[in-house]
Amino acid sequence: IPISLLDVLVLKFLLTFSQAPMRFFGGLGLAGLSISALVFIFLTFLYVLTDTQKRPIFLAAGILTVISVLLLL
Repeated sequence: IPISLLDVLVLKFLLTFSQAPMRFFGGLGLAGLSISALVFIFLTFLYVLTDTQKRPIFLAAGILTVISVLLLL
């Protein structure tokens, strides 16, 4: 990837989202919150239907939730 292409992409990003950064970061935050909500719902079904209680994806979904809320703020 040529460096000039990256410069053009950065310039486009800065010009588009410098006045309204919530359009970019809010979208990322809402996407992250919806993904983490789906993961939590899936884990709730697993908890109810099976005997598995400890899953590492629970921690990942929690971290994603915190990051998404911070992006919305």
